[in-house]
Amino acid sequence: MKENQYQYRLSIIVAIYNVEAYLERCLSSIVKQDLQLEEYEILLINDGSIDGSLAIAQKYERQYSNVKVFSKENGGLSSVRNFGIDHSQGRYIMHVDGDDFLEENVVGKVVKVAEENDLDLCFFDSQTFPNGRKLNNFWQFPKYKIYTGEGLLLGGMKVSSTWCAIYKHSFLYESKIFFYDRISHQDVEYNYRLYPLAQRVLFTDLLVYNYFTEGESISRTNDLSKKKRNYLDNIVIVRNVKQFAYRTNYSAAIKDFLIRKMNSTVVAFLLSFLRKDSLFGYEFAKEFVEEAKKLSVYPIKGKTYSWKTSVILPFINIKWLYLTMVRLINHK
Repeated sequence: MKENQYQYRLSIIVAIYNVEAYLERCLSSIVKQDLQLEEYEILLINDGSIDGSLAIAQKYERQYSNVKVFSKENGGLSSVRNFGIDHSQGRYIMHVDGDDFLEENVVGKVVKVAEENDLDLCFFDSQTFPNGRKLNNFWQFPKYKIYTGEGLLLGGMKVSSTWCAIYKHSFLYESKIFFYDRISHQDVEYNYRLYPLAQRVLFTDLLVYNYFTEGESISRTNDLSKKKRNYLDNIVIVRNVKQFAYRTNYSAAIKDFLIRKMNSTVVAFLLSFLRKDSLFGYEFAKEFVEEAKKLSVYPIKGKTYSWKTSVILPFINIKWLYLTMVRLINHK
């Protein structure tokens, strides 16, 4: 879609799955923004909820002309994000999870900054709710300065969720990058592939997003089986990012960075099994190694982000030796 064909300044995509208890708070905050109704659309994507979430979404659709409700079979957060982008008509795109909420009357200010600077990505501040802990991954970078995504990654930027920035729609369209389906931390996998392509990125000092921390998610679950799934999903992320780095027209510097970063991720997980206080036993460590091998992530090829872990790679890469060490240290 060409720039002059977008109907709205902003599309806000809200992922909804069984968030009946929190959805009113979320939607109430989104309609109370410093934008006119005709300037932004709110896409409520119901991902097969079985509680009262859909009824709440439909109530807002009846009340506000810029709210649109879509219902689909449950497919996970990645499918919601892709579906929402595909149906968006805004020049910029913003993602919100249905149990989180926004500060009031601030999103328009972010959009204005993005438009005035023709940004591919425009970041803002976020905090946890209810304890109000600032989630600022960008403290080391001066605000209101233009960067490239490559420069930020090489400068130590932490890659995190999609809800901490708005994305230029045409940039996403031209990148042809989509969310990978049915893995945890799909935002991180997506952004690692996308950020290096961004040519104009800026950090504002605007507090916009409230991340609700009292519910359960994959990243903060106490369920051991889900934690294991989280570990295995990270192997997929490593595989995807490394493959993308090899075949995409990135610079040599960013390719080297991504490969080292992904290798370091695998090393970190492997070392975690060697701790006496590890949550996981020998059998899961073995399963992890087998899955990594199946996805061509193990043995680890190339260097890591740290010379210390690069030094121990020859030992970690010997499967029988590594698993023997795990068995001796951890008898679970």
